Amino acid sequence: MARVQRARSPLPTPHTPEDHRKLLGIWDTARTVRYRRILSISALDVEALYPLIAAYVAEPELAHSVEEIALATDIWSWEMWNWKCDCSESDNGFGSSSGAESYSRAIDDDAHAAMVSYARRVGLGSEDTESIVSRLNWKRDCLRGLDSHGGRLRQVLNRGWAAGATVLLFSLCPNVKTIFAGEADTGATSQFIARFLLRSNYGMLPRPALQKLESVKVAPGSHYHERCEYESTACYFSTIEPLDYVRAFHHLPQIKTLEMEGVSEYQNDFLLFPPGTSSFRSVRIRNSYLSYNLLGVIIRSSERLEEFEYSLGGLAYQDAGLVSACPKTLGKSLLQHKDWLQVLDLDIDADMPAKWEDEEEMVDDDDHPDDEYFAIDLAKSSGPLHHQDLEDGREFGYTIGSLSEFTALRRLSIGFTTLTGIATDRWAHGQSEERFRLPFRLVDALPPNLEYLYFYGYRPNHHVRKIEDIVEEFLEDVKERFPRLDVVGLDELVLGPGSKYGYELVVGEDEFWQRPQYDWEWATVHCFE
Repeated sequence: MARVQRARSPLPTPHTPEDHRKLLGIWDTARTVRYRRILSISALDVEALYPLIAAYVAEPELAHSVEEIALATDIWSWEMWNWKCDCSESDNGFGSSSGAESYSRAIDDDAHAAMVSYARRVGLGSEDTESIVSRLNWKRDCLRGLDSHGGRLRQVLNRGWAAGATVLLFSLCPNVKTIFAGEADTGATSQFIARFLLRSNYGMLPRPALQKLESVKVAPGSHYHERCEYESTACYFSTIEPLDYVRAFHHLPQIKTLEMEGVSEYQNDFLLFPPGTSSFRSVRIRNSYLSYNLLGVIIRSSERLEEFEYSLGGLAYQDAGLVSACPKTLGKSLLQHKDWLQVLDLDIDADMPAKWEDEEEMVDDDDHPDDEYFAIDLAKSSGPLHHQDLEDGREFGYTIGSLSEFTALRRLSIGFTTLTGIATDRWAHGQSEERFRLPFRLVDALPPNLEYLYFYGYRPNHHVRKIEDIVEEFLEDVKERFPRLDVVGLDELVLGPGSKYGYELVVGEDEFWQRPQYDWEWATVHCFE
């Protein structure tokens, strides 16, 4: 992976009078506007949560319209440095710099008492309950202009309030279908939210939360927010603990989809997860850089995986290392879902065959959380913790293995090297004779009910006769066995989201994968009297 020079991050853009007017608008209309999407990303967003929570506690039906919540704790760390709330009617804008005057606003004592009472009934542990009450009281004092803390302490207090408010939103909004979860740090703020999500996910709350959640999207929030477009850090994968996100949501009754993009792992604490315990049916990981061992664990964690997508590359990895390509690990893991996997999209040829291994070394048995949640899943799990303990069941060679047993698979998008073990790029003329000895006829490796076949990364002008013979035979066999199957990617080079980049990435700002821009605006349903 490429390396780039990390530059210092710019200071956040000062909040404007227009931002101030937006905040006042939310304060003034909290009980008359129904929101479909709520943000907990910027300091502006977090300031707007107090009146919303007060309104939702007083009139719970107001929260029923909320279907999306977006949060990004990695933005809170810097956006809230010395942030001083200003929800007054002043025209001076926000007090966000050192020494700024704090403005006051009238706070209804009865409404605040109701919020505190609700917080005590959420179902957190005693310590976390007192913490969230303390954060509510601090925010009340802050809004009244009674708080004089500054600098680092104010940042901690602001982040604490943001976490507490987000937890209350999760509890108050029963119809949330989608959560955007930005990059989570390992600090107390993220851990506070994580503890609530775990209790919710494992059914340990007296008031169930997120019961209609369907989709979780994980991506680094700091690269999507207009105040955080760092020229250098946007070129790097964001390091996360992927399994933390799995176990925060995987038991919820309506959960279906887990998406990640632009992420990588780095010296992760946890690398094991009980197989067959997750309700995620669709897992999509795009332009990322995860080890094959971890990918296999994520795949096998699902009880019934119907869609899996993974594309490699596009950004820079912080230590410029290469993950060893272990297609056998993916093949063995996916085989556990051969009866229901319908869509498979693998764009990983950039790792092959530069650094290929049969299978990665087995991780330690204690590379997992030592807590009651893991024990609950382990008791329900199906199959071994380690993919190395799975029976091979077939010959893999340098490939992902035959897909002929995948009877439900209809759409297959895959790198040519991943399926055949044969390189057609700069490695085409230097690979060993062993690579040309496929463990199967190529047509025999196809799923029997395939409707769509798309090859990534095949370079037709390699001038290697052995490869040409294999492809020509395959195309003839396909015409006979799959007369209606349209094969894309063998007559011209097709690059997928991962094969455009890979480890040979030439470093340049315009040559990295460009993170998509999201519509990070609060969204309303309608106004009512």
